[in-house]
Amino acid sequence: MVLGQVCDLYCAIWEQDSHFGEYKLCPQCRRYYSFSQVESGITRCSICNLGLVNAWDALLVKETLMQTSQHYSFSGALLIDDSEQVFGFSWGRLFSSDEMNKRWGDAYQSLVVQNPQSLYCFYLEELAILPTMRGNRFGMRLLKEVLFHPFGRYPHVAGALSTHQDSNSVYLYKKLGYVKVADKPSGQGRIRMGIPSISNLHLFN
Repeated sequence: MVLGQVCDLYCAIWEQDSHFGEYKLCPQCRRYYSFSQVESGITRCSICNLGLVNAWDALLVKETLMQTSQHYSFSGALLIDDSEQVFGFSWGRLFSSDEMNKRWGDAYQSLVVQNPQSLYCFYLEELAILPTMRGNRFGMRLLKEVLFHPFGRYPHVAGALSTHQDSNSVYLYKKLGYVKVADKPSGQGRIRMGIPSISNLHLFN
């Protein structure tokens, strides 16, 4: 029941958020395609040529989340109100340096040059709160909950995330110690943020 709520909320939040306007997805590569790309006529993945599907599909989210949550390093948290309704979520997991190099390339290297011993990176994959519940410090509570486990268990790995430069969450990330590393190659205001070692996170301020 809770998993279903999370997946439905995930789709409801992101498909309506102007900062995250990607609405098509390659089911194999997991690459997102924006409004402008789809409107220009793109119907198939530019990498594997598979037909694109709706990005905000609860069944696809469920499948991805179940796979992600089974990873040994997974750390996640939910916000649940008095009526047992989920109104926010956040999660992340470790990625190897090889995985991050494939995802970020030079942007990842510019992050870990300050921490060359880091063989892994804790990637904060999601943070979202129902719009009507924002502005009550729930975002920071979620982040601290999700990051507390890797902070204690993997303190010397790097930390990374991707967001929109105008998202309200950027303020929270900066307050925790993340800095902008690079713009995302796809543009559209998306940025990459990171911290060389999550032992430097300001979790207890």
